[in-house]
Amino acid sequence: MISLNLPSDYEIKLEQIAHNENITVSEVIKKAVELYFNVCKKSDRPADYQTLMKELSYAEAGRSFSRDELNER
Repeated sequence: MISLNLPSDYEIKLEQIAHNENITVSEVIKKAVELYFNVCKKSDRPADYQTLMKELSYAEAGRSFSRDELNER
């Protein structure tokens, strides 16, 4: 079991959400943590990368770069 110390405004918001969804505050926190970890999965990153590359496929540099230009810092 983990003990959390939250600011009072967070506690009020959690209680309101719990009341609106007819669940306990603990269940609200559990859902939030699960959502956070599902969003942050490393396995999703390659798919996100592929999606990003498709979205940016329109971008072009306009010319070819020499090896020296590519290696400049």
